[in-house]
Amino acid sequence: MEVNGSNNSSPTMESLETKKKLRILCLHGYKQNGTIFKSKTAVLRKSMKDIAEFIYIDAPHIVDEKNGTSSWWRASKDGKEYRGWEVTLDYLREVFITQGPIDGVLGFSQGAVLCSLLCSISSLNSDPTLENNMYHNCFSFRFGLLFSGFQSRASIHQSLYPCSEHNNGSHNITSHNLNGSNDCLDNSSNSNSPQQSSSPKQSYPLNKIQTPSLHCWGKSDELILASNCESLSSHFSNPQIYEHSYGHLVPTSKADIQTYRNFLTTFIQDCSLE
Repeated sequence: MEVNGSNNSSPTMESLETKKKLRILCLHGYKQNGTIFKSKTAVLRKSMKDIAEFIYIDAPHIVDEKNGTSSWWRASKDGKEYRGWEVTLDYLREVFITQGPIDGVLGFSQGAVLCSLLCSISSLNSDPTLENNMYHNCFSFRFGLLFSGFQSRASIHQSLYPCSEHNNGSHNITSHNLNGSNDCLDNSSNSNSPQQSSSPKQSYPLNKIQTPSLHCWGKSDELILASNCESLSSHFSNPQIYEHSYGHLVPTSKADIQTYRNFLTTFIQDCSLE
């Protein structure tokens, strides 16, 4: 489903003031941190302050100690192993427990890849027909916003995507993306990395990821191809899609903000005051 920046049916400011604010966990990109991402999304955050509270955290794996930048994992050279994935899951479990409730997750670039995985796990945890599932049951939230996201290339993650038998985890990601200062992935390799054993091995039990989602990408993004972002959205049930004219960023023009607001107000109407 394609969306645009206009919707006359959005709730009024007065009606939103009587509702509980949405709590949105924000996952930054590779070689960023929560403070940097908070600064880069300042317009978004301030424009949504009446309906949402944004929670910024640092990824657990330090990339540049001097600048305080970090990542959610470090990819092997072939991209099929994401070292540090289990540490990230444990870290996020603590975040969900100590800073919850979390209504939604917003991810940018590498953070959007992580967001897609969390959306998948949350979808499984929300399905009452699945018994004795082995997924991390603390990860349960209502929606995801994915900016410049693509499907994880890690072999162990393919069972978290419904259509992986068709996509096979392959992506046309530019060499600058793998090696430049604005990397979304890291291409260093370590053959002695521990086996990532606790993630699920079976095929995905649902036809689609059911977590409601808004997928945003730029026509001028030179790091992540639009086709990769679109491919990721195909794993979701009824994804909302917003393609902007910019590059590798979270756009915050008036029309962009209205698009995000239209998506979020769908959920805030269901929130009641504590």
